[in-house]
Amino acid sequence: MKSRRARRELADFEIRDLRASVEGKEILKGVTLGINKGEVKTAVAACSEQTSIIDEFPPHEWHGVGAWLNWANDYDADARKNGITDGVVTLRSPRHIDIKGDRAYVVVPVNYTFKKKGR
Repeated sequence: MKSRRARRELADFEIRDLRASVEGKEILKGVTLGINKGEVKTAVAACSEQTSIIDEFPPHEWHGVGAWLNWANDYDADARKNGITDGVVTLRSPRHIDIKGDRAYVVVPVNYTFKKKGR
């Protein structure tokens, strides 16, 4: 049987984890909303200026100051090059959220639907 102190520490951890989960999801919702509306400034405003991003199109990795804006510009260039329109991002359940102070590491799978050359 766990002692009272052990139960309390477990409850405190779960509460912090829930808070981190909610904060991380809210940031991602802001980014997703901006992307889905085609409003790059809205997506960029939802995030820290300093960040790291990994995605499937070249150059595949962006980091540092201005990473979101650079990612958005590269996404637009790739979409134009490949005839991609009407992109919609749907967030799935986060696989990992770790927020400590003003730093966060978040891994979230997404579904991305789009039209390619009108289809």
